Formats: sequence, C-alpha cells, structure tokens
Amino acid sequence: NEVEKGVRSLVIVAATEQRRDEVARNIANGLVRFGIYALCHGNVPQSSIDGFDGNVDIPETEVFEKWCLYNHLPVDIFSHVSVKVDSVVKSPSSGHISAVRALVSRAASPNLVLRRFMFTLGYPIAGSQNYTRLLPNHKDKGALLAYLSVEMPSLAYAGQQISVAVDVPPKLLAVCEREVRFYDKRMLRAQSEIDELGSNSDSPRLGSDVSLSVSDTSASDVTLAGDKPAAYVTGFKQFCGHKFRVTPDTLIPRPSTETLVEAAARVLANIGTRSISRVLDLGTGS
Repeated sequence: NEVEKGVRSLVIVAATEQRRDEVARNIANGLVRFGIYALCHGNVPQSSIDGFDGNVDIPETEVFEKWCLYNHLPVDIFSHVSVKVDSVVKSPSSGHISAVRALVSRAASPNLVLRRFMFTLGYPIAGSQNYTRLLPNHKDKGALLAYLSVEMPSLAYAGQQISVAVDVPPKLLAVCEREVRFYDKRMLRAQSEIDELGSNSDSPRLGSDVSLSVSDTSASDVTLAGDKPAAYVTGFKQFCGHKFRVTPDTLIPRPSTETLVEAAARVLANIGTRSISRVLDLGTGS
C-alpha cells in the first residue's frame, strides 16, 4: 500500500534444517539469484556500470576483503552483480534519481551487496543505512529498494527451477513522482525569479561564473548548471521590494522572512517609532 516501508522482502521458508542448509549451499554456489529494484542518487550512466570490472582500487582492497570475509561473501562478489538502469527522473536535491534493476547471486544479503556496489560506483542508493545517502523528504527510509524476484532450484523436484516475481512497490514509484513534482515547483520558482529580474529596467549582470544575461536565462539553465538556486546564478534576490546582491558566500533571503519583516513593520507602526530607539536583527547569517 501507499504507506508501506521503502524496503520490501521476499522470504524463503525452509521446512527443515536440512532444507535450510541446502538453500544456503545453493546461495553460496550462485544457484540462487535475487532481483532488486532500487532508487539511486544521480544520473547513473549504463556505460559506467557495464565498464565496472568489479575490482576495488588499492588501498581499499584490504578493507573490502575484510568486509567480504565478515559478511561471508566471496571477494569477487561484485562480479556476481548485474545492474540495468530502468529510468531517470529529475530531483531538486540530487539533480537526478535513477531507478535500477539488479540481479545479485552468491549473497545471502543481496541488498547489502547492491548498496556497497552502487556506493563504490559513486551513485549510492537513497536511504539511511550503511552505503546509502539520505534523500531529503524521505529520511525515515532505511533504503529505498525492494526485492522483486528470486530464482532458485527446486529442493523437491530435481532439475526444476522455482521463480517468484512481484511488481515494483507503489511506494518507490510514488517517491519518483514526488521528486519530479518538487523539481517542477523549483523550476517554476526559479523562472519566476528570473522573469522578475529581467523585467526591471536595471537588469543586473550575472555572476562572473555564468555567461548569460537575465533576459536569455531560463529555469533550465539555473537548475541544471551545477544545481544552483536561481539567486546564485543571477547574482540578485528580491526581498521586501528591494534588490539584494547575493553570492554563494551569503544566505538567500527567504519568502518566510519577508512575512516576519512585514509583521514586525506592522507592530512598529502600531506602537509608534518614537518610543523605539533601536531595532536589533539577530540571526540574519549574512
């Protein structure tokens, strides 16, 4: 349902200890394959995945080997992971979110292996567990991934395969839709700021790191160029009817702060300015 946790599991139930040990041996021998769907930070290029040979750079090799030993994994575990990019959507916090489908074998904890695999590639899965990275607005999720399938030999009928598959959880699809909505809202706000600055007769010049004028700047230029807020691209921000110069070294005035200023102005107007000699502004940041 829509409120389920981000992680969904498929459970293998063995009737006896003997059957359990058989399943464990099949996993260790690479005869059991798990399918996982995961949401990763960034625009994951399929070429980076296909070009990854599974080797970990020195000096990480020794640490990685100890990690494999601790988790009862072969040191070449990454060679038993295959990943295909399913889709990519825009995200206001990560730039992009990539949905991937993975197949993992020779691992009793395949989601741990996939988390480490994508983390090593530089496109961590969204979440709060080890080898993941938080996604704002979804901080309560351990990892935004789900088991979709499992394939294994039948223990009762020699030569036959058991295959179980489920659909992608609606929760993960809803996360992608939500990120797109947030991104679109940010684009609209950015375009509104740019249009407002561009409509002024004294249109400002952009910062030295951007070779655009306000009149030909669009929201797509703002959000896709280093994922900068519009104010940092234009170099200006409107606040309470005044234009302020801003840089990445300064905080950007917020609309909520305008509300506070307006409320303070009404208070001062009601009590009269003659009885007030000073106004102290705390916590402005810049």
